[in-house]
Amino acid sequence: MGGEVTNAAGGNGWGNTASVTRTFKVQATSASLVSNVQRACAAGLVDGAGLCNALLTTGEQAARKHAEGAHAVDLDAPATPHR
Repeated sequence: MGGEVTNAAGGNGWGNTASVTRTFKVQATSASLVSNVQRACAAGLVDGAGLCNALLTTGEQAARKHAEGAHAVDLDAPATPHR
């Protein structure tokens, strides 16, 4: 998950225009991944209950470790805990 760039431009009927460019980084958390797996399993997008359970168990374990301060379970973990 790297940096993304988005541009927006607009104008009105009086000739006023503006534009802006923003760069942002999408960083999934273990909690957001668990939520996405739950949603995908509920929608039938994951093949089989066993796979859903395995994915959820792994994600929930990572979420618990993160909550305990074990940030090494996170990809590109910061050197210090989030503030």
